[in-house]
Amino acid sequence: VNDLTSDSAGNYASLDLDGERLTVTLKSAVDQTMCDRPGAKERLEEALKQKTGQNIRLDFKVSEVP
Repeated sequence: VNDLTSDSAGNYASLDLDGERLTVTLKSAVDQTMCDRPGAKERLEEALKQKTGQNIRLDFKVSEVP
């Protein structure tokens, strides 16, 4: 994924993997908006599948610490 979505997803504060669900805590609400756009989350999940061979579901949230 080579676009603004991947830039936004890369601007994370922390990651938490629980089974097949990866929670990405992002640094800003703008980044969350970019990652939650229609189709964006699916493209990121597909890229993860290609890299890992696993079906990993993504959840995005915003860090409470600025």
